[in-house]
Amino acid sequence: MFSPQIEWYCAQCGSDPTDRRKYCTDCDSMLTWTCIGSGKSGLYTHYYRHRDNCNYCTPELEEERQEQIEEKQVAIQQRFQTLDDNQRPWSEWKRTDVSCIPHTGHNVEQVQELYSMCEEPLINYCSHRDKVLANSTTRSYLSPMNLLVVTLWYLKHYHSEHYIASELNFSQRAVNYSLSAVVDILHSCLYPALVSLPADLASRRTPHGPQQHYKLIVDSTFIAINEPHDSEQCKKYYHATSPTNYAIKVQVACDFRHRIVHVFECYHGSIHDITVLRESGLLEHVEESVQIIGDKGYIGEEYVVTPRKKPRGRELTQEDKDFNHDINSARAAIENINQRLKTYVILGGVYRGPIDDFHKITKIIQVVAALCNLNLNKHPILPPRAPSVGLHPNAKWAENGLTVAGGNGNGSGINQLNHPQSLDVDDDQTIYIADTHNHRIVQWKSGATSGQIVAGGNGQGNGANQLNEPHDVIIDKTKDSLIICDRNNRRVVRWPRQRGTSGETILSNIDCQGLALDEDGFLFVVDSENNQVKRYRIGDTEGTVVAGGKGEGNGLDQLIKPTYIFVDRAHSVYVSDWGNDRVMKWEAGAKQGTIVAGGQGSGDGLDQLFFPHQVVVDQLGALYVGDSRNDRIVRWLKGATQGSVIAGGTRGPGPNQLSFPRGLSFDRNGNLYVADLWNHRVQKFNLEQATL
Repeated sequence: MFSPQIEWYCAQCGSDPTDRRKYCTDCDSMLTWTCIGSGKSGLYTHYYRHRDNCNYCTPELEEERQEQIEEKQVAIQQRFQTLDDNQRPWSEWKRTDVSCIPHTGHNVEQVQELYSMCEEPLINYCSHRDKVLANSTTRSYLSPMNLLVVTLWYLKHYHSEHYIASELNFSQRAVNYSLSAVVDILHSCLYPALVSLPADLASRRTPHGPQQHYKLIVDSTFIAINEPHDSEQCKKYYHATSPTNYAIKVQVACDFRHRIVHVFECYHGSIHDITVLRESGLLEHVEESVQIIGDKGYIGEEYVVTPRKKPRGRELTQEDKDFNHDINSARAAIENINQRLKTYVILGGVYRGPIDDFHKITKIIQVVAALCNLNLNKHPILPPRAPSVGLHPNAKWAENGLTVAGGNGNGSGINQLNHPQSLDVDDDQTIYIADTHNHRIVQWKSGATSGQIVAGGNGQGNGANQLNEPHDVIIDKTKDSLIICDRNNRRVVRWPRQRGTSGETILSNIDCQGLALDEDGFLFVVDSENNQVKRYRIGDTEGTVVAGGKGEGNGLDQLIKPTYIFVDRAHSVYVSDWGNDRVMKWEAGAKQGTIVAGGQGSGDGLDQLFFPHQVVVDQLGALYVGDSRNDRIVRWLKGATQGSVIAGGTRGPGPNQLSFPRGLSFDRNGNLYVADLWNHRVQKFNLEQATL
């Protein structure tokens, strides 16, 4: 009846009983027990409940108890799974990525991966909540999966708790409590798993420029807040670059793979960057071979490499200018990351929570950093238009294309296109099209029968809300905007993707034909009139020539009326050299290019091109070219001396034909999209086989 694991005694008089009666024979107090194995103790009346559940006291029942626990867990999981399947919003958002990505910032697969990382604590939280609410007559709650996606929705869009409560038909208090609890769960599960300093930091080598020696990049960013009511608080939180003039400061460190490796604790907006860095503990990880790159705010800190200041009364030497250029190029990675963090409106908007709760704010930033890294793991930063899947050299695409935009004749209707020049495809297969002769950019969602005007469309002109024959458009995901080559206005325009009514001119007086972005956020622009390609740091208006610029000609350092470009992850620039019927590759820093396709004069041979336009390169170095005058898309494998036709080949309106194709792009699954200029449509050729 009594386990040998139990010791009995009287807590009142301290005597050791000789038998196992309920009360002490000396003082009549109730006996007390202690379990040697588990260390638990209690009064006599609690002993039997302990014994029936203790593996030390009744080891013969351990297997039975384990089975009961497992059965209970399965029953709980099944109940919550039923809720997951039937309860809003997950019951709606899980249907397609088209619905899931805009709400949560992640596709269905990523959300399910997040849930698997946090499943146990989410279920435990819900089970505990059920016990607390067991006697409530107004019991309603979200399932574990719905708690997760609602929290992601909150972080991404920063809707008010009142709005979320009204959308889900819950109390605002319940929403507030749940959001706080799930942020804590995400922080404990995601941040340690997805954000950490590499263990081999000192031995890592990075590919180019000053990065050969410097392993980390650090920068501060801010979270805007409303003006504090107290004057002393105003001084503490003052931050000149915040749109409200007040902010909370946070510093972030990343590596050269664009991964966030450290998020510091939050500080008042007025605290100097060096102070934050010194108190962060990050400097403990650096030494002479492991240095940090920072901006001018870190000048004076040992092991932090910063741009060189101009001496008083003198100009920088060319060596200093080149050094600063390399440093600024390297820092593009952290600037890109800060932009990605701020695509979560809770960080990119005005923070409404308690501004003195730095612990909570730091948790939120670290959770968002982990989510950004997860996105990077699943979808590495790829050049616009490139496929994210590996394409086997034997890959084949459907012979017949599907019309996914336009195809209803030449016109300005919302279901029509008029000489579409180029396109870019988003992660959810939404297509952005430069509808050139309609002077607009149109968005066609997957499966839609008509488009939506997202830029221009206000007639031909040079106003801030107008375009004039746009020739190219690319998606800048870090700033959630479109970059548009507004050719006849001789400008490059940035246009917000969300409710944008006008564009911002970022470059002017340039004969822009084609655009590209690299993973560091540099913008590349084809200046067709001057037969060159220039690279621009965002905010820079001068640019650096990276291809051509030696006058019109057919030399290896020359171009003739270049049209479109592609920049790969090694920073090599591929140029459609339209007037020379060839594609040129200029490696980073090269003084001349190499011919990688065509160059055998104009013609329809497999070793020839005729007026090449859009060019894309896949992960294995295979080149895809819109061979416009030959009415075909050709693929040149890396190092090949001739190409193969993968779409089109004859002129006409048929599903297996093209008519002067110009733009081309891939979606993440390797399907090919073509801007079929003279057919006024976009054709999609599905990938049929042979991905890696």
